[in-house]
Amino acid sequence: SVQAKSGHEHVVKVPDEFVRDYVRGLIDADGCSCRRKLDLSGSKENCFFFQTVMNKEFCFPFNGIHEHENTYRINYAKQATVKIAGYLYYEGVNTYLDRKKILADECRAVYRQQLQKSIDD
Repeated sequence: SVQAKSGHEHVVKVPDEFVRDYVRGLIDADGCSCRRKLDLSGSKENCFFFQTVMNKEFCFPFNGIHEHENTYRINYAKQATVKIAGYLYYEGVNTYLDRKKILADECRAVYRQQLQKSIDD
C-alpha cells in the first residue's frame, strides 16, 4: 500500500498545556504502536518535535530520525514505549483514536505482565 504522507507536514504552535494532546494527535494520525515498539512517521520537523518532547519529559537520548520512503521515521522500543504510552493516553484523557489507545493499553499490560513475571521468578 502507498502511504499518502507528503513528508512536508509542519509543527503547529500550541500552548504548553496542549503539547501532550498535540503529540498524541501525531501518534493517532501517523504513529504505530505495538507490544514493544512505538514509531512516528511523517515530516522530519514532526519527528524532531516529537523527539524533543519525549526528551524533555523522560530524558530519553535523541534517537536517529531515519528516512523512510518519502517521509521520516523515529522509533522507540521496550520500556520507552510503555512510558510514552502512559504519557499520551493518561488516566482521564478523552480525545484519542480508539484503536491507538487500545494498542497503548495492550503495550502497558504486556510490560506489567513481564515485570510481574520477573518479580515472581
